Amino acid sequence: MTDRRAFEIRDEDEVRCSRRGWLGGVALLALGATGAGAPVQATRADLDLIEAIRERAQAAGIKNVGSGLSEHYLGVGDASPAFRAQALKLCEELAATLLKHFQFKGFELALPRDRPGVVVLADKGSYEKFKGAEVGESEGGSYDLETNCLTVFDFLDEKVRGGDKVRRLNTFTLVHEAVHQFTFNAGLLDRKGDVPLAVSEGLATYAELWTIKSPHVGQMNAYRLDVMKRPGQGEGWFPVAELLSTDTLFNDRASEQLAYAEAWLLIHELMQTSSGRKKLQAYFQAIRSRRDMEHRDEDAEKAFGSLVKLDNALKKRARLL
Repeated sequence: MTDRRAFEIRDEDEVRCSRRGWLGGVALLALGATGAGAPVQATRADLDLIEAIRERAQAAGIKNVGSGLSEHYLGVGDASPAFRAQALKLCEELAATLLKHFQFKGFELALPRDRPGVVVLADKGSYEKFKGAEVGESEGGSYDLETNCLTVFDFLDEKVRGGDKVRRLNTFTLVHEAVHQFTFNAGLLDRKGDVPLAVSEGLATYAELWTIKSPHVGQMNAYRLDVMKRPGQGEGWFPVAELLSTDTLFNDRASEQLAYAEAWLLIHELMQTSSGRKKLQAYFQAIRSRRDMEHRDEDAEKAFGSLVKLDNALKKRARLL
């Protein structure tokens, strides 16, 4: 979940991924390093962001803060250089997949000139220091809209903290948050705009099953689909108009899982057809300049047509899947 309060996610439950499996192995060029090609050169903006993250980390009592660059991201933190390189590799490969996917689907987007930050921390203890709060076992990373930074941590103590289940969940949430960072940096969404959580979370859930070993986007999300079929999930169904206008659905434990599931279905179904994608593009364009929630119903109706019709279509589709 994106959160303007800073560095928090809320996804929970067991999923099918393995973080170490696809964070493994390939080193990237870092500040001052050499590799297969020429070293990546830091810009003034890179150096300023590195210093800002370093100062925050040190103020939180985190020592031995290092930094490195990949082509489109910068990493800062007390994690090992190897883990920092692995985290940046994940972001690079995910971004490349997402860029290719959305461009193929007709969306105009590009990776930003200025590298967004990836705060790469050594363990859960450093993560809690950086956040300034304790975190639960289900939190494997976070993306903050204000700082535009993705924060992740290594989990060398994973066996102590919960083993494979925690590792799988950390992987899942890490990719989910990295998708958020991509969508707000590549031109799909505006960080300063009024973006309904149904839209930002719908995009994140649309791509959250991506892995380096299985680099596909937009596949059927069985985890989210299953939520809609479980008894006792919220009120059974949130109308599309309510989903787009009521962000609090994503912050209440009684409704959040169903809200996430419906947000996935909304984006997934619109992305399946040319007409649906054109409607989604028109909607993204309409909300880009919005700075408050006053026009949410108007923008949605203009882009998607009758929300009652769309709602009925989605409910029918959910029953058939």
